[in-house]
Amino acid sequence: MIRSLMYEAGAIALRYYDSPEIRMKADRTIVTQADGAVENFLRNALLAANPDTYVLGEESEAEITESDLSAALDGTLYIIDPIDGTSPYAHHLPTWGVSLGMASNGRLTEGAIYLPVTDELYLTQGDGVTYWAEKDSEGVRLPPPDPACELSTMVAVSQKTARHGGAGFPNPILAISCAVSPLMSVAHGRVMAYCSRVKLWDLAGSLPILERLGLTTRRYDGTPFTNEISPENYDLSPSSETRWLQTSLCVFSVPQAYDYLKPYLKPAD
Repeated sequence: MIRSLMYEAGAIALRYYDSPEIRMKADRTIVTQADGAVENFLRNALLAANPDTYVLGEESEAEITESDLSAALDGTLYIIDPIDGTSPYAHHLPTWGVSLGMASNGRLTEGAIYLPVTDELYLTQGDGVTYWAEKDSEGVRLPPPDPACELSTMVAVSQKTARHGGAGFPNPILAISCAVSPLMSVAHGRVMAYCSRVKLWDLAGSLPILERLGLTTRRYDGTPFTNEISPENYDLSPSSETRWLQTSLCVFSVPQAYDYLKPYLKPAD
């Protein structure tokens, strides 16, 4: 079911891709009508199939009550980022995708990422990750990546990290206002690491994929960043302006990449 939902969600996003209506949200980030359309589709489909679950979406996060959140973290919670990379999407660039994560008892356990422009789909299945290079292709088990940890290998960073100097790497830097595209590049070994401090929905679909592939997430100080949705990992305060944001800059990578990057990391983001 999840595979077909992700393809349909991507198809909805592509309908608006050539001429999206753009507006600014209160937090000064871009949103389009496609964000709401994709989120509503996934929310309705997931709740129709699983009425006893909860859904947290980027565009409707203010609607979830504290009692609902508490119950969701004790049960099953789907987390939707309808278009991760809305800025590239709004400017007709290809680096955006649909993210869907599932948490059981407060821990992210399953994930799906679809990159509609390149037609690539990633889905956790059992103890591994299945990858479809295009919709009509045969799904293959994605092997653990093994990127070269050296000066010539590209490192991806979030926009805030690029702006505020959280990572002064000598390596080639990729900064594209999107989390799922560089995270899936990490999953493939196309880039060495992704360094960012982003919100829960930006990561929810990707973290279970990375975990299945043996990748790690570490705070800038080297301590583990787990798949738990907890105050240790995210700002969960309902009155906070940074609600849902990671509590620390993190490095998403193969284990050995952190040691290479550590000298260049800074806590600021």
